[in-house]
Amino acid sequence: MKKILLIALLGFASFAYADIISDLGCGVGLTKGCIKAAKEYENKYEYKKAAELYKKACDGGDADGCYAFGKSYEYGKGAIQNFSKAAEFYEKACDGGDIMDCSHYNELKSQGY
Repeated sequence: MKKILLIALLGFASFAYADIISDLGCGVGLTKGCIKAAKEYENKYEYKKAAELYKKACDGGDADGCYAFGKSYEYGKGAIQNFSKAAEFYEKACDGGDIMDCSHYNELKSQGY
């Protein structure tokens, strides 16, 4: 029984440690740290916190952060669903040079957003 509790505790500690490291990286302006932390929050269904971190990455010039923040708006996970805002952030991601991001932007624009 003690072994099971110890294993569970170590597993929890490693997840908590990963969150702390990613959050710290984001806090000092490392946009990939923001994205990593955001994905961890998404895995825990904490979409609002994930969206905040994606926005922070986007504000730091990270195209992947802009794309993910656009998805938050498109699907209404972590942000109120808003296709115009999604298109705005997909455009920023597209400007970052990713063809896939451009296709999402163009699709929403063709629908009038």
